[in-house]
Amino acid sequence: MDDILQAVAKQAPSLGVLCFLTIAFLRHLRSRDSELRGIAEDRRALIDGMTRMMDHSTQVIERNSQVIGAVVETIRKCNGPR
Repeated sequence: MDDILQAVAKQAPSLGVLCFLTIAFLRHLRSRDSELRGIAEDRRALIDGMTRMMDHSTQVIERNSQVIGAVVETIRKCNGPR
């Protein structure tokens, strides 16, 4: 039994170092995960903004097409039949 306790006592410093490294690694992972979450949120906000911009641009193009169509029709009416 004493041999087992001595063997365990010899391994205690290694266990302490292993625990320290494990805790440091897990803290690093937590920090990295929070940074990645922030990047993902920024990306999501950017995509939402780009989607709104594209929707607005589509509406503007549609209105411009209607105006151009009306101008072409007015010019046709002014020119009369050919």
